[in-house]
Amino acid sequence: MEEKGEKSLQWFRGAGADISKELHEIKNANILSRKYHTKLKDLLGKAYMKPLIVVLGLMLLQQFSGVSE
Repeated sequence: MEEKGEKSLQWFRGAGADISKELHEIKNANILSRKYHTKLKDLLGKAYMKPLIVVLGLMLLQQFSGVSE
């Protein structure tokens, strides 16, 4: 699977491009995403409730006021 990813990235960046750094970053990001598995339920915790309500309130006000930008 790693070889397919490397081949695809090389094709995407071009034949002469050095993809070693980017490939290493992708591998590290993949390892970290497996290590810190977050669930949607975690976002509904006490620490995130106030910011979530503020953001949703602003989105609703924007929609009902007709302001699109």
